[in-house]
Amino acid sequence: MKLLHQLIEGAPSIQIEHLSQDSRDITPNTIFFCVKGLRFDGHAYINDVVSKGAVCIVHSDDLEEKLENVVYVQVDDVVGMMNEVASKYYDEVSKKMDVIGVTGTNGKSTTSYLCHQLVNHLHKSCGYMGTICIEYNGEKYPCPYTTPETVFLHNTLHQMYEAGVRALSMEVSSQGLEWRRCDSIDFDVAIYTNLSHDHLDVHGTMDKYLSAKKRLFENLKKEATAIINIDDSYYQEIVDICPCKVRTYSLYQEEADYLAKDITMSISCTSFTLVHDHKEYAIKTNLLAMFNVSNLVAAMAAVHSLGYPLEEIVKYVSDFEQVGGRMDKIDEGQPFNVIVDYAHSPDSLLRIFEFARNTFSLNSQLIAVFGSAGHRDAIKRPAMGQAADKYCDLIILTAEDPREEDPKEIANQIKEGITKHRVVFIENRETAIQQAIEMASPNDTVLILGKGREDSMAMKDGAEYYVGDHVVARNALKSLMNGESESEY
Repeated sequence: MKLLHQLIEGAPSIQIEHLSQDSRDITPNTIFFCVKGLRFDGHAYINDVVSKGAVCIVHSDDLEEKLENVVYVQVDDVVGMMNEVASKYYDEVSKKMDVIGVTGTNGKSTTSYLCHQLVNHLHKSCGYMGTICIEYNGEKYPCPYTTPETVFLHNTLHQMYEAGVRALSMEVSSQGLEWRRCDSIDFDVAIYTNLSHDHLDVHGTMDKYLSAKKRLFENLKKEATAIINIDDSYYQEIVDICPCKVRTYSLYQEEADYLAKDITMSISCTSFTLVHDHKEYAIKTNLLAMFNVSNLVAAMAAVHSLGYPLEEIVKYVSDFEQVGGRMDKIDEGQPFNVIVDYAHSPDSLLRIFEFARNTFSLNSQLIAVFGSAGHRDAIKRPAMGQAADKYCDLIILTAEDPREEDPKEIANQIKEGITKHRVVFIENRETAIQQAIEMASPNDTVLILGKGREDSMAMKDGAEYYVGDHVVARNALKSLMNGESESEY
């Protein structure tokens, strides 16, 4: 609980017990922020929220009617005020914690979760927040968005701090940056992984997508550190706007501050040499694929920037906990490989196909199962097909959060990029996964991509429960190994 004058200068001294920008989430003594969103304008709900208990309305538009016993605060920037008030209400705890933010088209979840694990190993309780979940002190909770809304974000940080957490590693999405959800978070380290075609349904162009990513780095304090992947073609534009220390990482550029070289991969582990400040560190990890080497180097650089010695950090990289839905190897004793991954952009598909072909399937089939989300960046679909056509022997297209779109039409758009290899469409996702597994021969690799461990499917009438690709795959493998397969495909 706070008093309003403690949160907004010049306001009266009334009790505040809740903050909200959602008219459905109002309790007595709430400050309501009239945010203008893509679909709704908070100004339209003022009378409704007052009837539910809101005592302060922060608005930008002129109001024709003002109710008694309600404080009205008119500002030019409602979102900016919401950030300021939320930070104050929840005791500005991000300033009391080590906060790492990770942004990029690919690698956010893995990199941020690796940072979370490393800091926990190094004896400081570290939380994680992102696509996978919210996690701290060994407990996991659902996360509503990759980067949650401002009030929820500050509330969650406050809960973490009260529970003894003193560091946070969080994913920072382009949408979260565009909508300024974390403008008031005090980041100590910010990681830029890469930028490739995705989310153009939100941003419109790659330039606008890049501008959203830049926001994280433009707002960093001078004492912060930016960790930048110089293997990415956009890296210099990020470096140029950083007001703080910049440290770079790479798999190829010797001038990088953190360089991974002599990389060797097997089906179970990866080895490489980390070079920093003219010193070399031998690394062996259970992480697979070149892109995960890049993610790991970024995580080590970020944690090192917080003051932890590299000599200590490298002790904990050999056996990471599996990042849910990211390079998930599903093993029920079958004589072929099955991997579930969240990859859903042309670049992320290309990377995982290349890895699988070069590591698992040099002389065997590569079978891919994926689709594309409905009403989300449709122009990327032919490029997704091209990525699969370059490396895969069999492509099974299926439903993947189709929403109001026809899954078959989505598949036809993906097919535009497929000219060389066999492609089939099986609308039911569970059936598609089962068919792929039943068609696999010894030493083949089945890649099930796009949803990872997500437990819902966005359909025409809303979200429906879905057990998750990993569960469908595991059940299909158990049936296969028990001789229960009855496929007529």
